[in-house]
Amino acid sequence: MRLAGAVAAALVARCFFFWLRGEYLDWDEAMYLLIARSMLEGGGPQLNGLDHTALGPFVPLLSAALAQLSGLEILVAQRVISVLAGGFLIVPVWYLLRRNAGDRVAWTAVPLLVAWPALIDVAPKLGPMWLHMYAGTEPTYLFFLFAALACGEWALERRGWSAHLVAWVAGSLMACAYLTRAEAVAFAGIYLVARGARWVRARGDVRGLTVPSLAVLAFLVTAGPHLYYLRQASGEWMLSGQPATMKPMAETLQDTFRDDAYLPNFVRAWYRLDAGHRYFQNPYWGTPEGVSRDVQKSQFAGLAAAGTPVERGLLGRVGNRLLNYGYAFWTLCGFLFLPFVIVGIVEERKRGLPTLALAGFGAGLVVSLYLAALPRFFLYLVPVLALWAASGVLAIADRLPRLKELTTRCLVVALVVVSLVGVGRRSMGELAQSLFLVADEDRWAGEALSEALPDADRVIHWHPRFAYWAGWDWRTMPYGTLDDIAHYAVTQDAKYVLLARGGFSPLTAEVSHILVILDEALLAALRAQRSDSNGRHTHPQMLLSEVNPVAGYASGVLSLDRRGEVNGRSD
Repeated sequence: MRLAGAVAAALVARCFFFWLRGEYLDWDEAMYLLIARSMLEGGGPQLNGLDHTALGPFVPLLSAALAQLSGLEILVAQRVISVLAGGFLIVPVWYLLRRNAGDRVAWTAVPLLVAWPALIDVAPKLGPMWLHMYAGTEPTYLFFLFAALACGEWALERRGWSAHLVAWVAGSLMACAYLTRAEAVAFAGIYLVARGARWVRARGDVRGLTVPSLAVLAFLVTAGPHLYYLRQASGEWMLSGQPATMKPMAETLQDTFRDDAYLPNFVRAWYRLDAGHRYFQNPYWGTPEGVSRDVQKSQFAGLAAAGTPVERGLLGRVGNRLLNYGYAFWTLCGFLFLPFVIVGIVEERKRGLPTLALAGFGAGLVVSLYLAALPRFFLYLVPVLALWAASGVLAIADRLPRLKELTTRCLVVALVVVSLVGVGRRSMGELAQSLFLVADEDRWAGEALSEALPDADRVIHWHPRFAYWAGWDWRTMPYGTLDDIAHYAVTQDAKYVLLARGGFSPLTAEVSHILVILDEALLAALRAQRSDSNGRHTHPQMLLSEVNPVAGYASGVLSLDRRGEVNGRSD
């Protein structure tokens, strides 16, 4: 009942903050929704019209399945999954902490985990309680990861058919974690090695190898279809398509956290077209039929090296990365829990470093060296930080023998209340509200244009949330001139381009949204240029001119504002 109460409290807290967040869609969140919609419509894990290999397919698949079975919108289904995963994460973490540090520490850590900011605000960018309140894949990823570890540890302590069955479940759960976020394999690999070293030192029974063997086999069976899909989509065996896109830009990505001077270079490379304006050089957006993925990857690596320079030597890059590690751990822990974590580390030093901590630090370091020192790559350290924070609380309370139980309760309640109030204040702050307003306007624009352009299944635009709200088959927009965008629109058989305030688009205007309708004669000329076998073409002069489309014009610009007016008329 005590554990059920903690889970219920975690569910209520996460539901409350989702309610505060409203319908704001962050970038990755909207892309997962589009992949889920593609799956629901029978198109498989597609994004930008191509087979997608970078984002894990499990959350979209689960969201699509829940939406189909329950009749919920995909967005609601995805958030229901995040809430349930975030709430029930308490159960496997409680089991693992109890094994590592005993009942008293585990039960002190549980309420801290209910209100731990980095678990509520699951993808913080620079500090705890990031204003976006991004609800991505992390709750689901962490739940399956720690559920797999809990099942594996349970199976290792038992014999017989039940141990073998639970070992298989553990491997399948770890595969679900991998299918959600591919870096789970780094954590699982280091954890398995560390656990194996302990088994060797203890001269364990050979029968103990059965459990990890069954778990590995179950992992391969469960993850096998996705591994085969990646092979078919990319032409090579791999665990994820993410490294091919992130690794060439890792150092520049490090700089964009705090130095906006590097952001234009990063964005320019991320959304750059090939010389023929046919496809994105970045394989993140998919590899079209007839294009060599190896050539695409080498093109992108060269573009990233030339277009996103990092003007620092080795020592400067190391220092910058160490600074980002500091930001990452500050994000996970923050000023509120940090003093107790430090006291707890001192208190727990005699127990040695838990396997959870060893795997978490090791996996985070491996992933961050290959990609970037992002807080999300260290989120699996939160349970260990909670263990240390709980030990710190108990160590302080034990200094007051007569009041230690009361002191423990008061400290825990204070930490929980301050955490929840802090997250709530940030999620309702002025900057957060401005984002929600923009998101509301974008939803209005998507739905309004969907009604006005019922046959427009392909509209070039920069943010995937437009496609979600409008029901469009999304085609992302290159970072370049309107000429570049028009050439790419032709390759996608798209007639419309949506330019939006705040986006990576060639738009300087007071109006929030501008829909560009490409002239039929211009489209015909651009299509004719595509027939040149050498890929040569010219950029015609393109001007934005306001017209009244109701009067029969085949080209023009519709500028939309929140009042529902088009070109100053209530048409």
